[in-house]
Amino acid sequence: MSLPTPPAMPHKLDPIYFDDAGFPGFICLAWTSAPLGLTDSLAKIQSEQEGRELLLRLIPEWNFVDEEGEPIPHTVEGFDKMPQLLVTQMMSRYKLVTLGVTQTGEVEKKLDDPFAKLSSVGSNTDKPITPDPSPASI
Repeated sequence: MSLPTPPAMPHKLDPIYFDDAGFPGFICLAWTSAPLGLTDSLAKIQSEQEGRELLLRLIPEWNFVDEEGEPIPHTVEGFDKMPQLLVTQMMSRYKLVTLGVTQTGEVEKKLDDPFAKLSSVGSNTDKPITPDPSPASI
């Protein structure tokens, strides 16, 4: 018996919210079905340029604006207009979302038990993820 061929791998995008990080209304879309080889590249970045290009692929869209309310372009140069905190939050939240963490309260459970089944991890709230602002703690 052979298994039927499924349709192509879906290009899954999930929103990441930044209200609780001090950026109200800021949202980006995370490519959560990206190939493992691509997401593993985050740990092997050799240059700032390479890191920005990779993040633009993994985060294909955002609605970020600068201090005057002007849209920050979704380009390598656009990162120069972002505060470090926003970039750090974007990276750490991307990692959490790809682990399946989507609700407040799941972060601690997921970190305490990395082998927990997604069906057993949950929260009674609809709030977006709220990781520790320090990426080193993740």
